[in-house]
Amino acid sequence: LQPEALPPSAHLPCHCHDCKQELSSAHHTATCRALNNNNNNNVQWLHANAFSDCCCHQLFQSSSGAPHLLAVALRKALMAVVPRSSRSSSRCSSSTTASNNSSGSNTSSSSNCSSASATQVTDQQRARLTASPTALTPRAAQHTNNACILLMALSFLMLPFIPATNLFFYVGFVVAERLLYLPSVGYCLLAGYGISKLMERVRSPAARKRKMALILGLSLLLSVLGARTVQRNYDWYDEESLFRSAVQVNPPKALGNLGSVLSSQGRYEEAQEALIEAIKHRPNMADVHFNLGILYQNQQNHKAAVECFRKAIQFRPNLAVAFLNLGASLIALGRCREAAQILKEGTQLHGTGVRDRTAHDNARISSYLQLGALYAEQGKLQRALAVYREALHALPSTYYQRDILYNRIGDVFGRLQQWNEAERYHYAALQLQPNQVAAHLSYGITLARNSSRAAEAEVWFKRALQLAPQQSSAHHYYAEFLTSQSRSEEAIFYRIRAAELAPDDYALVVAAATALRLSERKAEAESWYRKAVAMRPNDAHAHTNLGAILHLLGRTKHAAHSYQEALRLQPGDPTTLGNLAKLGIIEPK
Repeated sequence: LQPEALPPSAHLPCHCHDCKQELSSAHHTATCRALNNNNNNNVQWLHANAFSDCCCHQLFQSSSGAPHLLAVALRKALMAVVPRSSRSSSRCSSSTTASNNSSGSNTSSSSNCSSASATQVTDQQRARLTASPTALTPRAAQHTNNACILLMALSFLMLPFIPATNLFFYVGFVVAERLLYLPSVGYCLLAGYGISKLMERVRSPAARKRKMALILGLSLLLSVLGARTVQRNYDWYDEESLFRSAVQVNPPKALGNLGSVLSSQGRYEEAQEALIEAIKHRPNMADVHFNLGILYQNQQNHKAAVECFRKAIQFRPNLAVAFLNLGASLIALGRCREAAQILKEGTQLHGTGVRDRTAHDNARISSYLQLGALYAEQGKLQRALAVYREALHALPSTYYQRDILYNRIGDVFGRLQQWNEAERYHYAALQLQPNQVAAHLSYGITLARNSSRAAEAEVWFKRALQLAPQQSSAHHYYAEFLTSQSRSEEAIFYRIRAAELAPDDYALVVAAATALRLSERKAEAESWYRKAVAMRPNDAHAHTNLGAILHLLGRTKHAAHSYQEALRLQPGDPTTLGNLAKLGIIEPK
């Protein structure tokens, strides 16, 4: 049986905490009952059965209660863990005690739960509920709710910050702003929870004044923080403005990053100044030394680059990419023996403790490739082959340029005239990268060595042209193949096309001019030779070639001028002296 409803006079200004629906005449509204699946609308019965299946059992006197969803869910989970038997026993005990107090008799404690719940609510119980509205708020539930809110806020504050503490892996010595976004959520939740406690209903005039002062102070604080946020948005406009704004906070790191940004924009002088200034603030930053070395290397200042790379290695001995670039700069300076030693050290570096293992392994394999290319250029083909094979065994599973290594091995076998091995490795590279132009060209060159497979080689050259019609190397190597097949007229077309696609490539320009000269197209050849002279005005051979074509065209005066310029650049050159003698001009010794 359901107990009687409270009369309208007993209505209290309560709110349901779970759904924020008001009580109408001490009853839950229809909306509240629909939301909570609560078909019993008697307030007294609900609180007598506070841990029943009804999910809307907490009634609060506060007129402002935020629906803390996670807190409610955790509270319900805690109630679900409590055994139903203990809750039923508690209700029976409470009902029995209330009945004993109202009657004043020594009723036996053996009264069962079913008889207590079926009995009508007494007048004394109704009066006690009306007189003490605070009895409607269980303290345990309130404490659980507060604990859940604090737990959630502290979790947001601390857990997302743990990866940035350097406890489990290296992050850096500066906490980036982006790492504080989620922790700031927890901070805001704690601040909001504290403010909500301070803003609870107060009745004394002094408390109301304090509340008003708090509201004004919070409004002022929010205005200041909002203005600072707008100002900070301008700092995030681009990378340059961001790092410039951080110079005052952390000069070494900010200047180092600023130098990298300026270098990527082609502002090399500004980048150099920023990197040097960063090193002055903190001389042991290996990354900054390395970036400065790359800057010098791009400017062909290899001597300064070598010093920077050595500094980077000094402060971070396992920086594989510094070994690679140091070797490249030493090769550019002609210090090949020293470069070979540095590259060997780079190939032996372990990856323990590095931040990016994939980048480390890629740099280490690139050191193998650089060392092998150095030996191959010096004619030490067996050494080059040994280095490439060692690299093949050291390749990590994540290395993405395995085809380049196969091509290099195939090229060495080709120079050793071991054509079967060369073909095998070139074909393996082609299988890895079926759309790689270099693999098609290498395989075609290998097949062209065998005159019986010339037709097959031409197929691969044409496939390369189809894949990269705007790539000069595809036209150049196909022209070389056509020349070897005595198809000179066809070869001229592809040589000219290659020179047009790469107008800054001196070798391709000279090759086109020479092909035109050999086919008796002297006027066209002259224009290409003049382009070669314009590209290398201090090259004696360029002036000699121009003089020769002018000589063939019968313009002896201009030819003599070109020959004399060539002799000025390279005195005593026998070819140039012989050509001048043909013109009847004898240069004084």
